Amino acid sequence: MSKTFAVLDTETTGFEEKDQVIEVAVVFVGPVRNLVWFSLVKPTVPIHPSAKGAHHITEKDLANAPTPKEVIRRAPIDLLKDSVVVGHNLAYDERLLRQTGLAELLPEKRICTWQCAKHIWP
Repeated sequence: MSKTFAVLDTETTGFEEKDQVIEVAVVFVGPVRNLVWFSLVKPTVPIHPSAKGAHHITEKDLANAPTPKEVIRRAPIDLLKDSVVVGHNLAYDERLLRQTGLAELLPEKRICTWQCAKHIWP
């Protein structure tokens, strides 16, 4: 049976311990489905200026964004649970998703492309 891969990426308020996810996007690639899902997320901390410079998301863009609980209710959780998540530096995404209240978006099966690259090119 072929697996569906969920390629995940996040944008955040910054890189500090207090920071949070403000956008999450997943592209599902598999034998049956090719689907894109994304959501903005309303943070409870300000966006660091350097983060705004990188992703160009501002507080104004997030004014009507859903809360983390609303994002979880709208997310394709069943499809995520049946997928292998693929991402670059998933440890970072996992930490930020957990501290934002979005841990349910990360299933057990994962491939970190950064760890793969470090293995191939130490």
